[in-house]
Amino acid sequence: MRLFIFIFAVFCATGLRADQPSDQEIAQLESCVSYSSDAPLARNVELCRDITFQACIGNTTQTTLAIENCMDRTHKAYDVLLNKWWAPMKANAQAKGTWDQLLGRQRQWIKDRDAACEAAYRSSGGGASRNIDYLNCMITRTAERATEFYYTLYN
Repeated sequence: MRLFIFIFAVFCATGLRADQPSDQEIAQLESCVSYSSDAPLARNVELCRDITFQACIGNTTQTTLAIENCMDRTHKAYDVLLNKWWAPMKANAQAKGTWDQLLGRQRQWIKDRDAACEAAYRSSGGGASRNIDYLNCMITRTAERATEFYYTLYN
């Protein structure tokens, strides 16, 4: 019985880690954003947003659940970059005395993103496609914001 519980615990822990983007996937995404930074922001997002998804989906069966998990992983990869680039954005804003404005804009962006993605979910009707529409919105919005941060910091 103990062996069964141990194997189950290891399996669950491994499954949870599998849904997180790897450091390598995040580095590849960051490299793409950096390499494509001469392109307009929307084009950069278009060029880079599928890197994590394609790496993930290539290693799974293409079920709806697998697609949703890979989309979530892609969103999380961009979220890691967004948080990474938030720290220097914050430091720059504090140095310039514009911290309150940046914080207000970021809070509003979060509200707007969440509202837009909830609307995408609701407008999809029923079925599994609504989760995909929601995740697509989250990826797009977060990718745009992370790339905007990168452009502000390094271009």
